[in-house]
Amino acid sequence: MKFALRGTCVLLALLLCCRNGKACPSRCSCSGTTVDCSGKSLTSVPSALPSSTTILYLHENKLQSVPNGVFDKLSQLTTLGLDTNQLKSVPDGIFDRLTSLQRIYLYSNPWDCTCPGIRYFSEWINKNSGIVYYYDGSDSVDPDSAKCSGSGKPVRSIICPTTTTTTTTTTTTMPTTTTLPTTTKMSMVKVPLVPPEAFGRVMNACAYFPSYIFLHLVHGLAAVPLVYLVCHASQLL
Repeated sequence: MKFALRGTCVLLALLLCCRNGKACPSRCSCSGTTVDCSGKSLTSVPSALPSSTTILYLHENKLQSVPNGVFDKLSQLTTLGLDTNQLKSVPDGIFDRLTSLQRIYLYSNPWDCTCPGIRYFSEWINKNSGIVYYYDGSDSVDPDSAKCSGSGKPVRSIICPTTTTTTTTTTTTMPTTTTLPTTTKMSMVKVPLVPPEAFGRVMNACAYFPSYIFLHLVHGLAAVPLVYLVCHASQLL
């Protein structure tokens, strides 16, 4: 009987300190699904946050950064207090998995509004302006409560220029070779003059040339002797 009672006490103790198999984070207090880590001079966000957490208070600490993915498993989180810390920036996509989020407190942080680092945070506040709250004795929606360090401008007023990638296409033109027509110069052949004493002999030979051509045609010879041309030319002179 005593053993059974002792076992029951141990089980109850475990149930009180654990939430979904995870103990309440060190230096924080837990009540139901509320995890209160405010005012503890924390310099980092506790990593062992129960996945069933619906309200998470991290305000009034010394947080300088928020680890990437630290809130990814908190799909049931409805309220997140990050105000009054030393936060200058948050990782891109840090709030994207908080699909149940209804209230977030971001004021009293020295936000660095240098582009392009501030782009995600600025755009996220603009898209979720209805859940950004400010507390001054009572809660009120105030998306401009998150302000840039130095200038005091609302973070959501910062619009970073969009980077445009320009693609340059290079066209290579192959040279065209133009072939000019070649002009061939005809050279006149100088025919040596026939001496007077030889001219008579040529004329006598031309007198018998017609019969010579006839004999060649009868025997089927197609070539015409060069002497015919000479004779014909001499008759024209």
